[in-house]
This record gives sequence, structure tokens and C-alpha cells, in this order.
Amino acid sequence: INAPMFAFGMGTLSVISRALGAGDRNTAQKAGIQAIWLTVFLGVVEGFIAVLISPFLPGWLGAEAEIQKDAALYFGVVSLPMLFRSSSIVLAAVLRATGNTRTPMIFNAIMNALNIFLNYLLIGPAQLGVLGAAIATAVAYVVGGTLMFISVLRNPTLGLRHIQPHFHWLIMRRCINVGLPIAGERITACFGQV
Repeated sequence: INAPMFAFGMGTLSVISRALGAGDRNTAQKAGIQAIWLTVFLGVVEGFIAVLISPFLPGWLGAEAEIQKDAALYFGVVSLPMLFRSSSIVLAAVLRATGNTRTPMIFNAIMNALNIFLNYLLIGPAQLGVLGAAIATAVAYVVGGTLMFISVLRNPTLGLRHIQPHFHWLIMRRCINVGLPIAGERITACFGQV
């Protein structure tokens, strides 16, 4: 599920960093906006598909009958905030493209710490079991994705706060052309592990 997000994040990273290196801030800004469009598209489409297949996926993967219900519940719940998950991955690449590698690291550490803390609370004292673990992960994605989005908008190198979010096909195509082979490679590797 994360493979296309990482791949197209790399595509936008490539376009933005190349543009900034050439002193072309305008192209870098347009690519930053395209990254937001990609984030929304991937988050909505992958989230819809993931939630749709969640009841069937454990069976398709050969899970034992006793755990299929819990596995489907977990996968379904963690797939609901896919837009935020997409934001935490794709937009982290945008920040890295501007030379800001520290913020994505900090936000990912916050996500992990929050996930661990909420897992402790929701699985232990709240006794929600698998549902608690799923909620903890989902909340961590929402927080991380929101932080990443706000940070990209406030990034001074790109200055996207006051830019109209226009779709630019030529720049989007450049991001996709770089990301597509990476997505193919990552998806193939993931299927090989299944």
C-alpha cells in the first residue's frame, strides 16, 4: 500500500530538488502543488480500495480462519485515514527535496511515540484489543499527515501558502514519469514477499 506513495514522493522529490538546484523556484512551487494533488489522489483511491477489500484480504493472503475477522478489522480501520498516511509519506519527500530532512524525521518520531502510547492505553486499560491497536495507528497517521501538510504549506523555500493550487499536467507528468518505475519495482518486491 505504501509503495505508490513512496514512489511518487520520490518523483516529486526529484523534480523539486532539480528545479531548486537550477534556481527555478517557480517549477519547484508547481511541483510542490502537484505533490499535494498526488497526496489527495493516492490517499483517496488507495483508501477506498483498501477499505473495500479489507474484509477479504486476510482470506486471500491465507490467514487462519480464527484471525481473519480481527485482521480485516485492523486493516480496515488503519486504511480509513489513508489520505493522512499519504500526506505523511509524499509530503515528507517534498520537505526533503527542499533540504529539510529534520522535520520529517521529527514528525515520524512523534507518530511512532503517539502510536506506542495509544496502543498502551487502548489495548491495555481500555481493553479494546485489535480495535484499540488499529485506532492508535489511525490516530498517529492523522496527526503525522496533518503536521506534514502544515509544514509543507509553511516551508519558506517553496512558499506554497499563497500559491493557487492549479493542476499542471507537464510537471505532474514529470513527477509521475520518475515515480512510476519506482512504484513498479516496489510493488513487485512487495508481491514477492507475500
